Amino acid sequence: MNKRIVILALSITALALTASAASAQGFKSPLWNGCIQQFYDREFYGSLSFRNVCSEPVTVVFIPKNPGFGAGEMDLTAGRTDSTGYSRSEIIKNHGFDLYVCPFGYQPVDGNDRYIKRAGATFRCKQD
Repeated sequence: MNKRIVILALSITALALTASAASAQGFKSPLWNGCIQQFYDREFYGSLSFRNVCSEPVTVVFIPKNPGFGAGEMDLTAGRTDSTGYSRSEIIKNHGFDLYVCPFGYQPVDGNDRYIKRAGATFRCKQD
């Protein structure tokens, strides 16, 4: 029983040190995708739009699931909406986008600290 407590305590300490080291190196975990609401906005001629529903500004990188279709990036303050410029038919034809959302001042990078360029990538947020 005491051995399990010691192992648990060491595991928690290791996790805390890992999180602390990542923070010190200018990284944040990618928990921000939930801040983005996607919808087709009549004010932008029915194109796919993103709205930041969180209280902090974010950077949204959107990568097409169909290679060769245009990618993009936008910064959104709290409550702000912006358009991709793509219609519903273009989105359907090209299988939509994967979103990579980070707090403002951070960029999504892969495990090798390279900027995300392809859909389906695992990412973390690196300070600019």
